[in-house]
Amino acid sequence: MSEAELHILKQRMLQGARQKAQRGELVIGVPIGYVRDRSGQVTLDPDEQVQAVVQWIFRQFERIGTISSVLRLMVKQQILLPVRANSGPDRGRIQWRRPNQTTLRGEDQVSYGEPRCQGLAARALDEEVVRQALLSSNAFCS
Repeated sequence: MSEAELHILKQRMLQGARQKAQRGELVIGVPIGYVRDRSGQVTLDPDEQVQAVVQWIFRQFERIGTISSVLRLMVKQQILLPVRANSGPDRGRIQWRRPNQTTLRGEDQVSYGEPRCQGLAARALDEEVVRQALLSSNAFCS
């Protein structure tokens, strides 16, 4: 699929979501520690263990100051995150999962607090390759 097709598809999906929101039909998941009651209102999760973990996360964030540090602490202390299943036979049931940055707000050091390894952004590498190629081609033209 081309870049333009992806952009058009994304815009159509966004417009569809806006139309649902205008009709009052847009359903958005709630953060960990909250649930929707039968009337659709968002309330604290009734499970006390869920509440305790979420409160612990906020206390640690207030103390430490970064979500990455909280994530590393959770991994070190083997604290699992309570996630309610959205669909399937386990819908509504709590599943305790290994924490990652996606569940708190792809790569192991980001997602699971693993030690960092050296990396390089592809865009910077691409730009340098293009720059070097242009410099080389100018040398042949002289």
